[in-house]
Amino acid sequence: MRSIEGQLVLATAIVTLLIASQIHKRSPFSRLTGLCHLPWLALAPWLFYRLQTPNGVTMFHIWGYYVVFTIAMSLVFDISDVYRHVNGAKKFAWRA
Repeated sequence: MRSIEGQLVLATAIVTLLIASQIHKRSPFSRLTGLCHLPWLALAPWLFYRLQTPNGVTMFHIWGYYVVFTIAMSLVFDISDVYRHVNGAKKFAWRA
């Protein structure tokens, strides 16, 4: 892996998994699991900025925009889950 962007995406994914495992250990299947994606809040804008180059569209750009889009969609769901948790819906509907 030669690009700093790829290395940071990998590192952020590892940190996210570590955080998710700790949240799940303490509160299984809770909506708080959405907090594990907080590290992506720092990476997504930076990655989007890095992709703004006048060089044209390459496979790297397609991959980068896919990662940014995936992060953004995940964060929308995570914000919703954490909001619901704060307002009393601690567990998912299928987990009674």
